[in-house]
Amino acid sequence: MNLRDLKDSAVYWQENHLHISYLPNFFNSKDADCFFLKLKSEIEWKQYPITLFGKTYIQPRKIAYHADQGKAYTYSRQILQPKPWNSVLKNLKEHCNQILPANWNAVLLNYYLNGQDSMGWHSDDETELGEHPMIASFSFGTPRLFRFRLKSNPRETRELLLEHGSLLIMHAPTQKYWQHALPKSNKISSERINATFRVII
Repeated sequence: MNLRDLKDSAVYWQENHLHISYLPNFFNSKDADCFFLKLKSEIEWKQYPITLFGKTYIQPRKIAYHADQGKAYTYSRQILQPKPWNSVLKNLKEHCNQILPANWNAVLLNYYLNGQDSMGWHSDDETELGEHPMIASFSFGTPRLFRFRLKSNPRETRELLLEHGSLLIMHAPTQKYWQHALPKSNKISSERINATFRVII
């Protein structure tokens, strides 16, 4: 099974250096529910501080980082040391490799308690991701709106609803030219977890 096999059920964007593949029903509802519960209970979630414009805040979500030994990741000016892979993350990585074989050796996870938890504008373009980073992101739990904006013209935006059990792949050169964000929403009171697989060089 690969992206080509799933072309009839996938959404593709490839315009103005924005190159994504989105599979809204990668997992059925039962399997997606199972992954959500396992990730919620088997991952050690932490809330980290972040410094913006000289002020320190607590990030509006919980995160966790798992990777191969020695694959630290610099994130929001912090160096995250990897925790080892557990069975549920190994399972997700296997699914990821079935669709898009790569040397996926790290996963950054985010846990959003409700619509007040969010992710600000950024690109996944850290040095350890290399010149042409690719991100594969599984979503579980309540659907959330995901937004893109062009770095050279922030008024040019796109948005996508990330659904329960979906897979979003951001291909190169998306991170070089676009930012993405998960905005707050007063209408959402339930949880979401996403697992973003990446290759640390």
